Amino acid sequence: MKWRLLHSTRFCYSEPVLLGPHEIRLRPAGSVAGELENYRLKIWPQPSVCHWRQDLWNNPVFQAWFSKPVKQLTILNSFYYQPRAANPFHFTVAKEYLSHPVQHDPGLLESLRPYLELPEKVDWIDPWRDSGQDSVSLLLTLNRWVSQRITYEVRPEPGVQSLATTLERGRGSCRDTAWMLALGLRALGYPSRFVSGYWLQVENTSAELHAWCEVYLAGAGWLGLDPVAGLVASNQHLAVARAPRPEFAAPVIGSHDYRKGEGTTEFRITVRRC
Repeated sequence: MKWRLLHSTRFCYSEPVLLGPHEIRLRPAGSVAGELENYRLKIWPQPSVCHWRQDLWNNPVFQAWFSKPVKQLTILNSFYYQPRAANPFHFTVAKEYLSHPVQHDPGLLESLRPYLELPEKVDWIDPWRDSGQDSVSLLLTLNRWVSQRITYEVRPEPGVQSLATTLERGRGSCRDTAWMLALGLRALGYPSRFVSGYWLQVENTSAELHAWCEVYLAGAGWLGLDPVAGLVASNQHLAVARAPRPEFAAPVIGSHDYRKGEGTTEFRITVRRC
């Protein structure tokens, strides 16, 4: 079954504003369990200068510059997607990663350091430091625990709240739980990264911008874990950006000179069977 996803985002201002450079990461990229067709990205008003490029983590980025003040900026992202059957557990793990603690290849450790950094204290992971589980079982247990411990909420504020705030509130957005799990995995020695993308829910014909994390297992590569669903990422997860930190994987990054009045953001994602 083929699906068409149409995602519109509109920024509206009560008076004309001058926009700074914008970076848009909305094109599905990397490993995708399906076929993508007819990708299109449209922007109104049309940028005065624009081009595609790849960022440091090989994510496709559309850069746009605007020369005139605007009262509205609209971004329209669309593509066709046909999922294919895929077994997320069809992989082989190298023996040095089979059990905890993992043994990193000394030659690769320097390259893995950005995915092992801990900018916040991660106490919640302490009960699992000596769990005795094999690596795959431990990762799945942690993913389910975060899903059960933190209640999902739609949080319109940008960015990721601190880990302490997420734990204290017991609530968080997909961004918050993805970062929480990524930090927990790093504290146990598993390299992890933050992922932004689309979560296509074919059962109810809907989709949403979503965030999850990926953990590196030598031999298997990067395994996606979705702590909102408590499941391994599947053919219904379409990544648009991957990075060591959330701020580098935001779908839209931009600035403006808006200092007064009121501004609103509207977005809508529709999915249709083809």
